[in-house]
Amino acid sequence: MAGFAILFSILGFVFNLVTITSLLFYRRVRQQVTTPFILSVNFADLIYSIFVLPMLATRYFTRQSESEVWSGLCKLFPTLFYLVLGASILSLMSVTINRTCILLFQERTEKIFNGRMRILIVVLCWILPFAFLLPSILGLYGKMDQKPYTQSCTIRPDVDGRSPKTLIYNIFIFVPCTIMIICNIIILVKVKVIAHSGTISENRKAENIFILMLFVVFLFFVLTLFP
Repeated sequence: MAGFAILFSILGFVFNLVTITSLLFYRRVRQQVTTPFILSVNFADLIYSIFVLPMLATRYFTRQSESEVWSGLCKLFPTLFYLVLGASILSLMSVTINRTCILLFQERTEKIFNGRMRILIVVLCWILPFAFLLPSILGLYGKMDQKPYTQSCTIRPDVDGRSPKTLIYNIFIFVPCTIMIICNIIILVKVKVIAHSGTISENRKAENIFILMLFVVFLFFVLTLFP
């Protein structure tokens, strides 16, 4: 397992770094309204590859819950894991909503998702998960601790039996995934209607291909997340 964690850490670092570099330096793509949200997804995945996966590898290498190294990481690991997971899902939801608006309200999209609005959305994608994790980080509502049987570090109930874990899963996984499913259904129906109309420009064809690609990305994301 440690070998797989290291392998995916290296692959994730390389591919996400290449994607971020391409988005930042390719002017035509950089000016797209969706680009800040895609960058946010890639940045979250980059952090996951640089920090979270190596921590997992450290755990598998030590194989001991009493290890001083792993004990020191036990509060940091779940904080980064849930922060990155929440930011990634919210950013992916922003991409999906943005593409849905482009498909349905193409002329108004630039006004709806102006520069300030895009920055605000990206900032909220990162602030909201951290805000929900902060009480557990401080030990006020739940706590970041190690499970005695699985030896995994996660959000655990505090001395009063309280834990925000279910709430976090509902807000940052169930709700965004439900919204993305609805948006993707709308996208697929709209693309099908446009295709049957027979009046598709080259730009619209490229847009449809990109939207379908996002749907495939979301589908694989769901398939790998829920197990």
